[in-house]
Amino acid sequence: TTPERPMPPDVRGDRKQHGVLTYTVCRVLTQAKAAGSPLTYRELGQRVHAQYVAWGRTSPTPMVEYPATDPDREVLG
Repeated sequence: TTPERPMPPDVRGDRKQHGVLTYTVCRVLTQAKAAGSPLTYRELGQRVHAQYVAWGRTSPTPMVEYPATDPDREVLG
């Protein structure tokens, strides 16, 4: 399934419906950009999983398929 939920889950008040995975990927990439720290595909997958855990999400488990040639390549680099 690809659930949509009011996001972000850790904020009260006015929240909008978003796909959980899409919202999480955008959030992780935005945080990395703000920190001036580009991510690899492997790191992106790890951080998405860590964010799910921090939110207490137990399902669905996001599936990540890394680039076959180099999972440690910079995202969109």
